[in-house]
Amino acid sequence: MIRRPPRSTLSSSSAASDVYKRQAETCSHAGECVKGAPNVFKVVDGQFVIDTTADSEENIRSTVASCPSGALKIEE
Repeated sequence: MIRRPPRSTLSSSSAASDVYKRQAETCSHAGECVKGAPNVFKVVDGQFVIDTTADSEENIRSTVASCPSGALKIEE
């Protein structure tokens, strides 16, 4: 399920945690999220989309941890 929070943040829910992208200004567009979990983090019709149902929680956590700008965060 994809939810669209206010402003420039996007989020998606999974049973265990929420993954969300903070304000667009924080993102350095390094592409580490797309490289690490391309089925989860992607651009669709010009919008950044996060689908936490598309990969394992372990890989999502690893990918979020590799975000160089800190724009991605897991909220328990």
